[in-house]
Amino acid sequence: NNGIGFAIPSNMVKDIAKKLIEKGKIDRGFLGVTISALQGDTKKAYKNQEGALITDVQKGSSADEAGLKRGDLVTKVNDKIIKSPIDLKNYIGTLEIGQKISLSYERDGENKQASF
Repeated sequence: NNGIGFAIPSNMVKDIAKKLIEKGKIDRGFLGVTISALQGDTKKAYKNQEGALITDVQKGSSADEAGLKRGDLVTKVNDKIIKSPIDLKNYIGTLEIGQKISLSYERDGENKQASF
């Protein structure tokens, strides 16, 4: 033991266990983006101070087809407020593949929305 711990939300464990029992496998949602947290001077460029900053978009992914770009700050998916990259990763991971979403984001100081 090196003093490193990992925490997995209990509701995620329950959902994964249920899906494993029902289907024998886990299918997780995927946007096709690389994300990071707002930090330092980057925070000054955004009105929203919380969210998941898109640092790269995979060509041909759902995010690419919806028009998301590097520098967009994701603030909400469906009714879930996104405060951090972990929030976005965990929430998208709970969605079924192909499930439609509504995503709110900030770009160039404007709040925008994409549905896909």
